[in-house]
Amino acid sequence: MEAHGFERPLTLTKFGESLPKIMLEYRKEYRKVRTNKGYSYNVELSGEAEEWLPSVPELRNS
Repeated sequence: MEAHGFERPLTLTKFGESLPKIMLEYRKEYRKVRTNKGYSYNVELSGEAEEWLPSVPELRNS
C-alpha cells in the first residue's frame, strides 16, 4: 500500500463497508448471505489477488 501513496490501509471493517458501494458503482451484483458458519459472498478473487492479499492459512476440519 505504501507504494501507492497510502499511509493507512483500509481496515477489514472499512473494506467490508466499502465493497457494496464499489460494486454498485461498477454495476456489479454483490450478495452477502448469513449462514451457520458466517457469511457467504458471490465474489471470487482472481489469481492477481495473490499479489496484494496477505496469505491466510486454510481452516482445518474441526
